[in-house]
Amino acid sequence: MFVMLGNSFSVLCVSGVSQSVTITQWPHYISRLLVAWQKFHCYQNDTDYEYLYWYKQLRGKDIQLVVVLVVGTPNFEEGFKSGFQAVKVNEKQWSLTISSVQGKDEAFYLCAASSHQCCGTPQVCDKNIQQRGCYSSHT
Repeated sequence: MFVMLGNSFSVLCVSGVSQSVTITQWPHYISRLLVAWQKFHCYQNDTDYEYLYWYKQLRGKDIQLVVVLVVGTPNFEEGFKSGFQAVKVNEKQWSLTISSVQGKDEAFYLCAASSHQCCGTPQVCDKNIQQRGCYSSHT
């Protein structure tokens, strides 16, 4: 099961049986005009999945994978290896901190959780539905 929270994006990765999962995220958006640094939080209400994700979406652009935390260890994508910190706070909560907000960081941020390694981006999910068991409702 893979769940992502966001206003216009959701991904579901099914392996066998699907279940209802609630993930709470705060805040969703960052504006460089308001802060010097920003911390995002994500909380999985009913699960304690080990694969934790953060994504970034610039206005009018594709969603980018920022980082995957695997059993608490962050694996950042290229372009996000400096100025970003991802931490598994406890079994249910993880965070993403941008230490020095710049214009390029102004975006919509999304968190996700999975019980197993799933897809990186919606485009990967769409291309690998049969192989990965990933289903995307992103249009």
